[in-house]
Amino acid sequence: MWDFLYILQLEEYELQRYWWQVRLRLFKRGFQKRDTLKYTGRIKVTIAVLLALLGSVLLQLIQMQFYVYAALIVATIPLTTPYLIGIVSSAVGVVVTVQKKRQLQAAKTIFTNNYPDTIVIGVTGSFGKTTAKYMLEHVLQYDYEVAIIPDNINTGIGVANHLLANKVPRNTELLIVEMGAYHRGDIAQTAMVAVPDLAIITILGDQHLERFGSHADLVKAKCEIFTTNPQTKCYVTTDSLALITSQNIATDQLQAVSLPANDKSTAHLVRQLALDLGVSAESIDASIASFTPPDRRNNIIQRQGVTIIDNSYNISPMVAEAMLTEATTTAQQQNKKLVVMTGGIGEQGEIGPAANKQLGEVISKYAARAILHPSIYIQDVAAGLSIGFTYTSMGLDVSEQPADWLDGETELLLWLTDHSDTAYF
Repeated sequence: MWDFLYILQLEEYELQRYWWQVRLRLFKRGFQKRDTLKYTGRIKVTIAVLLALLGSVLLQLIQMQFYVYAALIVATIPLTTPYLIGIVSSAVGVVVTVQKKRQLQAAKTIFTNNYPDTIVIGVTGSFGKTTAKYMLEHVLQYDYEVAIIPDNINTGIGVANHLLANKVPRNTELLIVEMGAYHRGDIAQTAMVAVPDLAIITILGDQHLERFGSHADLVKAKCEIFTTNPQTKCYVTTDSLALITSQNIATDQLQAVSLPANDKSTAHLVRQLALDLGVSAESIDASIASFTPPDRRNNIIQRQGVTIIDNSYNISPMVAEAMLTEATTTAQQQNKKLVVMTGGIGEQGEIGPAANKQLGEVISKYAARAILHPSIYIQDVAAGLSIGFTYTSMGLDVSEQPADWLDGETELLLWLTDHSDTAYF
């Protein structure tokens, strides 16, 4: 039971994805290796209903003296429980949906009544959302009373719960809200709770394509950050502007920001928004220069004499080469060889095998060797590699004990992508 509850939680209660995992792993067990099941309210309710259902059926059979049927049910529990979990989760989901609607409406009412003058800055994009959120806070904090919805809270219900818990100070002048999405409608839900006055779309890339179904749907989903409210002003790159235009989405709310060649978008978008809020260019540039990104987003780690560039949060084919280019420059500056560790690129749908093979080919252009931790994607990466590589049972083996795997005097490690257990068991 615990294994498949864990899978259900990892798949964020999306039943289509859960059923796929059940079909793939029905006869396997022991999935909780990199993380463990979190006993949230929804999981506790699911367990209670599941046990009550099983107990009720067994009790009825015993009372009716149908001992053979009762024994049969007990004997088949290892095979039937994964399916019962899905059925129970579906029923619990109906109740959860109703409760979520109430929470969303309550949070919207609270925000409208208690923060009438607060300017909301929404942040979305295929990647870089959390970095942009914290960079905005770092840049704007000297000129405004700034609050953020912290960490990776970026769903409508997550934002609603944060507001309902009264965690946003009443004197907040600017509230920065990260808005993530796996499907169309997700960002619109968040934007209805805290309507963005200003917004940033970091980049329209190829993250989570498997969930969206198509790049066109991804673009439309991300654009909900400004299409939900006709008064929202949204900052985008010129490349994003072209993609939005190609989907016949009105662009009169957009301000396009040009980027220098091969430069990252986040700092330039943040800079333009801050300038329009009246922050001086000198203050903005000094703040950006002193900004430290959140964990696992291009962080530099020194451990056991080895330099690690930690980009393990997520990547896509679109950004892999940019990360490799930047890491190569760093390695050359330190007169070291580049070693890349990766578990591959997830959630690419039908193009997954080709995308991961291409990742191997790109790694081969820049790195001296590779370290592969054996995810379900890694054989495709290996097929694209033309350099030497080794396998490790777990990426953390290398990041925590890098001296066992690298020579810190001559090698630098770029850690590309880590995954949840669904990619490893």
